Amino acid sequence: MTNAEMIEKIVSRSGITPQQAEEALRINNWDLLDAMIYVERIYGTRSPDNASHYSTYNSNSFGRDPNGFNGFDEKKSSYGSSSEKNVVKNVFEKIIHNGIIVSRNGKDLFMVPLLFWLLALFSSFSGLLLVMVFLMFFNINYRFGGRNIEQTRLNRVFKTVYAFVQKIKRDLFG
Repeated sequence: MTNAEMIEKIVSRSGITPQQAEEALRINNWDLLDAMIYVERIYGTRSPDNASHYSTYNSNSFGRDPNGFNGFDEKKSSYGSSSEKNVVKNVFEKIIHNGIIVSRNGKDLFMVPLLFWLLALFSSFSGLLLVMVFLMFFNINYRFGGRNIEQTRLNRVFKTVYAFVQKIKRDLFG
């Protein structure tokens, strides 16, 4: 399916503009299902009287129990405001869905979610950095990536450190 077809499908199913559909697809790395779910969360769904109405959301999803209790529902929750919950939810989603991608010789090996890196940094910051720099001698490289990260300044730092380590490696071992 081409990008234009995906945009058209989202527009026809959700009623949003083509620009909004394209943005949703870009944010979700052109994954149609993820983009549809994103559009539903951000813009809602069409009115139920529309014949083509559907939803990936049901009353038992996203932490709701069969009786309709939702811990994130502002009306039924006694703690924090809705905006505070959204900030916490967004931060949590970012540290789960984004991470540091470990690659060797230009081939991605795996991605470690930011949550694990943060836990490792708190337990042994200097030890983790030493291991990361040591592995760079074996052509292991790092970069931030994931669902919500395009390019970051830290990716440039990773590239600079990697280039420096490779220079030291060439100088020491020829």
